[in-house]
Amino acid sequence: MDLSPFHLWRHLGWPLTRLFLSPGLGLMVTLFTQSLKWTKKIAAAQPLARQPLLAAAHFAICGFSGMAANTMLIKGYNNKTMDRKERILAKLFTR
Repeated sequence: MDLSPFHLWRHLGWPLTRLFLSPGLGLMVTLFTQSLKWTKKIAAAQPLARQPLLAAAHFAICGFSGMAANTMLIKGYNNKTMDRKERILAKLFTR
């Protein structure tokens, strides 16, 4: 078993860096987009939902982080701010 620094970096360091860097960048862009309130401007599915801000935010965030967007849909459904039909429509418009 080779424990040289290059071998450890190639087989452990680089995969871990990629694993944490990709979601971290997606989350950073998502938070940046939300903080500047660009979600209303980006959303195309806004008129279809009863809660337009939630649909707009889902549509905008889905481009950067699918997991964050799907979490928003589930929370909206669990909090009774979206019904099943709206959740399905929002999900279909982003796929």
